[in-house]
Amino acid sequence: MSAEPAFTLRSVVVGVLADSPDPDPHSVAQDVLGRLGEDDLRPALGEMLPAYVRELIRVERNGAGRPASPGRSWKVEALQEYGRILRLRVHVGDGPLDWKFLGDCEADDLRAAAEERREIAARTVAMAERYERLLKAVEHHGVQTVRDLPEDALGEAWGGDA
Repeated sequence: MSAEPAFTLRSVVVGVLADSPDPDPHSVAQDVLGRLGEDDLRPALGEMLPAYVRELIRVERNGAGRPASPGRSWKVEALQEYGRILRLRVHVGDGPLDWKFLGDCEADDLRAAAEERREIAARTVAMAERYERLLKAVEHHGVQTVRDLPEDALGEAWGGDA
């Protein structure tokens, strides 16, 4: 007698993405929600929360250094801002649990955090360049959509062999 495989939200999402004709993440999320039973909700939330928390950390970190509010003392604002900056959470290593407050970071932590951001930025730039190659291919071939490109042109633009 074989045991039923353990629930993972990832497997449900991957299945919905494979089946969905809709590119909108909100629509896909609704389809995923429709496939979850009551017993799946807590494990799903446990699987999702780290990514959601990480996203909020990113938003908080990227919002640090805001200008002072009108009518408030810049000294008070600066002290509060310094406190916020020191409490920013920073991923400082290779593992998912390698996090520190910015105020507790040492030189090696900052080096690792900077390198991670450079790697993320390089992937983002590479994807932007891929989209630009696709744009050039669409314009060059005079087609309306990427789907209309000849297969070899799509492969060349996507792979960057131009």
